[in-house]
Amino acid sequence: MIEAQAPQPRRIGFLGGSFDPVHYGHLLIAQDAQEQLALDRVYFVPSPHTPLRDEAPSVDSVHRVAMLDLALQGDERLQVEECEIRLPEPSYTVDTLTRLRRKHADARLFWIVGADHVAKFARWHEPQRLLELAEIIVVSRPGDELAVPEGFPSERFHLVLGHPFAVCSSEIRQRFADGKSARFFLPPTVEAYIETHRLYCD
Repeated sequence: MIEAQAPQPRRIGFLGGSFDPVHYGHLLIAQDAQEQLALDRVYFVPSPHTPLRDEAPSVDSVHRVAMLDLALQGDERLQVEECEIRLPEPSYTVDTLTRLRRKHADARLFWIVGADHVAKFARWHEPQRLLELAEIIVVSRPGDELAVPEGFPSERFHLVLGHPFAVCSSEIRQRFADGKSARFFLPPTVEAYIETHRLYCD
């Protein structure tokens, strides 16, 4: 008699950020992580404010969530998770993952970051606890040097080779402020939303 194999836990990735606004670079990071590590789903987790950054998001979370919904429309692999913007500030990744672990108790969780964030990992709030809650997916670009932060278990870090995309949200905001086109930087639905609501124009 052949014993039935136990079902494998779902593999769920989370990509945090301000998404101010969301652009093709964010979407490529999520797709690269999803495909290369066979994730069942990737959630975009918009933050109210990133503790390691002094600059707060330029527009309200309502607009940033609406733009994410438009950008991800039609792809069931990619969804929005709003739990972080509802947490009291200051909110840290470990707080978000504690809540997500309760919500996805039987899943294998992954937190997706860029290679530049790994060097700062020791400065994150409760990094050891964070690694107990989730594994880290590091999306690198050609030329990035990746080293697992000293003192942390290497098996909790996974490297993904991402597609190069040199544009950042701050450049896109500046283009709107200058009256320039952002057509090839973000989905047309997001561009239309920004123009309709006159975001980043001041």
